[in-house]
Amino acid sequence: MNHLRLIFMGIVMFTLAGCGGGSGSSSSNNTPVTMTLKVSTTGTLPAGTSICGVGFTITLPAGVTVATNQDGSVAGGVVAPSGVISSTTATNTQIYTPEGTAPAKLDIVVSSEVAGGFGTGEFVSITVTRPAGSTAPTAANFSLSNFAPADRLYQPITAINGFLTVQ
Repeated sequence: MNHLRLIFMGIVMFTLAGCGGGSGSSSSNNTPVTMTLKVSTTGTLPAGTSICGVGFTITLPAGVTVATNQDGSVAGGVVAPSGVISSTTATNTQIYTPEGTAPAKLDIVVSSEVAGGFGTGEFVSITVTRPAGSTAPTAANFSLSNFAPADRLYQPITAINGFLTVQ
């Protein structure tokens, strides 16, 4: 009988030791929040013209980052063709400059791999991360600059502008 009592007491002790206390309601979630930026073109393409490539820079608000590899390069999937082009018909190159004495920047070039290029509209999605508990930035908190669309002959297309949205 004493043997069963010891086993029962052991089970009770292990169960109580694993409780840890606290209701969990005051714990904070430190998981960063993922957001998606969509970059699009607007304007009217001249007759017979299509976009074959676009280069641009996005300046990120304080605390917003992109996923990187150990060598500092942008991780795969962070920048992805979308909308009027797809990953099977376009390539992209990106350079990330982390926040330091200046705001973080992401320089991107997206180019079409098909001779016909692409039209106006959304053409790239970018996954960014903000700290848990921080206020979600709006499109106005990001800066889209150096926007340079080009045609099949690598000539600038001045009738096209860029803008970004945050999802």
